[in-house]
Amino acid sequence: MLNTEDIGAVIFSSTPDLNAAFPAAGARKFGWTQVPLFGTQEIECPDAPALCVRVLILWNTDLRQRDIKNVYLHGAASLRQDS
Repeated sequence: MLNTEDIGAVIFSSTPDLNAAFPAAGARKFGWTQVPLFGTQEIECPDAPALCVRVLILWNTDLRQRDIKNVYLHGAASLRQDS
C-alpha cells in the first residue's frame, strides 16, 4: 500500500484520443491533495494503443528496482516487450 507521504510526484500521460478530462483529476478526487501531479500527452504513433493512460509514480522507497513489481492492466502489457 502506498502512503502519499512517500510519493515524490506522479506523472500521467494519455493518448490524444482521451481529451474529456485530465487524468490527474482522478488522483485529486482520491485525496492526493499534497502530491505533485503532472500530465502530458503521448505522441501519435501508428502502432500505439488507443484510449491509454500511463501512470508513473515516483515513490521514495528503500526497495531495489528488481524487488518492485510493475503493474500493467489489460492490454498495457504490450507496452513492455519484456513483461
